Amino acid sequence: MGAPRLRRARVFIMEGLFPQSLTDKIFYNRAFRSVLSTLAVSVRGGTLNDYWNGADDELFYYAKLNIPAETDDDGYVLLAHAEYLTFIPYGEEGYRFFDGYIREKEGVSAAEWRYNVFLKALGKDREAYGEAQLARLRRFLAGHELTEVRWDDIDGVAAAFFRARHNAEASFPPGFVFNGFFDVWPDIFSELSDLLPERQTMTVAEVLAAAPVPPPLGEKEKAFIIASAQKLEELTA
Repeated sequence: MGAPRLRRARVFIMEGLFPQSLTDKIFYNRAFRSVLSTLAVSVRGGTLNDYWNGADDELFYYAKLNIPAETDDDGYVLLAHAEYLTFIPYGEEGYRFFDGYIREKEGVSAAEWRYNVFLKALGKDREAYGEAQLARLRRFLAGHELTEVRWDDIDGVAAAFFRARHNAEASFPPGFVFNGFFDVWPDIFSELSDLLPERQTMTVAEVLAAAPVPPPLGEKEKAFIIASAQKLEELTA
């Protein structure tokens, strides 16, 4: 099984928790489009849009192959949107740093901060969400605290795979981020998307071990994380 190589058409048939009209609203949401097109992933270059498209395809690919039909409501297509709309740079270490920073500054966890940013970005489109939809998004964003993931829990799978993906995104030196990431990550994704359904359950530590580890954070990277969060708040205000 290989990672998807061709861009699929952006046509979603939505049922269950996330109706098609809701996805349409997200695509045309001002804050969402602004964040994805302007916020850099890291000082190594690139915008969130460069990475989000591939992540969305991967999640679609995994879910269509592995999620039982009776539970597959296609709601996963919004998870990549939420993940990159509320992006925290520099993988695991960046997330830990920001979690400590935002707890001290605002008294909320990184997961709570991301959820609040997502709601602000929705603006008037928030009215299209029901409580079950918002609860699912909150659960997905809190998935960073998971220590184990089951192959058929797409929300948990997405959270774990995104964590590994973000480590890979931040692992290449300046000037090599795009070529380096897209040469290495598809093979990692392919390996994980084979191994997890075979094993049925994996620890998140095992998932993370499949991806490269970014270099340690310096003061420049920490300042960039804070600046990125401030930019997100500005763009979603």
